[in-house]
Amino acid sequence: MYAVKKDGLAVDSFDEGTIAKLKGHTAIAHTRYSTTGGSHVKNIQPIIVNHRKKPIALAHNGNLTNTNELYARLEDEGSIFQTSMDSEIFVHLLAKTPNGDMAQWLSRVFTQVEGAYSLVLLLGDFLIGARDPHGFRPLCLGRLGDGYIFGF
Repeated sequence: MYAVKKDGLAVDSFDEGTIAKLKGHTAIAHTRYSTTGGSHVKNIQPIIVNHRKKPIALAHNGNLTNTNELYARLEDEGSIFQTSMDSEIFVHLLAKTPNGDMAQWLSRVFTQVEGAYSLVLLLGDFLIGARDPHGFRPLCLGRLGDGYIFGF
C-alpha cells in the first residue's frame, strides 16, 4: 500500500504526478475534520497497518462514545496507540478479534464499539464500507465504470 498524507483537502494532495505514480485498483481518500484527537500529521487518515502479513487501511468519520473503556481495555491487553484518534481503535479491535469468516469477524469488531460512525476499509483486496447500526452517519455506495465507490 502507498499513502499520500497532507494537510488540506484530499483533492489538494493528488496532483497529476502523484496520481501517475499510483498503482492498483483500490484507494481511500479522507479529509480530516478533527473532533477527536488533535490536528497533527500523525492523525491524517487513512490509518495503514499490516496484520498477519496483509495490509489494512481504514478511514473513519464519526465519534465513538465508549472510547475511554476501549482504550483502557486494549492497552491492558497490550495495544500501543500511535495516534490520538478514536479511529485507531478499529484497527486494534481488528487485530485482536479472532477472524476467519470476514462477515463474522467484522461483526465481532463492530459490536464492540458504540457511537455514530461510517468507515471504509481496505483489507487486502477487499474494499468494505460500514456504518453504525443506527445509520447516524451517512455512507453512500456508488458505481464508477466497472468499480464501486464509497463516500461519507
